[in-house]
Amino acid sequence: REEIQRMAVEINNIAYEIETRQSNLQSEEIVAELVYSFLIPEVRKMTIKEKVRQVQRKHINAAHQIIHGNTETAIEQLFSPGFQQATSVDIPQIGLLSVIPTGQDVAKQQEIK
Repeated sequence: REEIQRMAVEINNIAYEIETRQSNLQSEEIVAELVYSFLIPEVRKMTIKEKVRQVQRKHINAAHQIIHGNTETAIEQLFSPGFQQATSVDIPQIGLLSVIPTGQDVAKQQEIK
């Protein structure tokens, strides 16, 4: 443990010595290298992700338009008077309204008898 602390102090002293010897130009060089190695690739990644998102958005919007356009057309047709008349079916009333007779069903059955 003492050896680790001694090495840490030594590394720290070396780092401070190098830092004091650095010129302003060297500091700018280090910053430029960090920017080039990290920030520029990160900005490129973000730009590519945004382009992909925009392309996907175009396809999603087209799919929404197709789905909603067909849905609206189907609803308009469903509620149009011509469609309702063409699809209406007369269901004969036989007196039984449900499988389990309710009070009204029993009364109607008795009226039929």
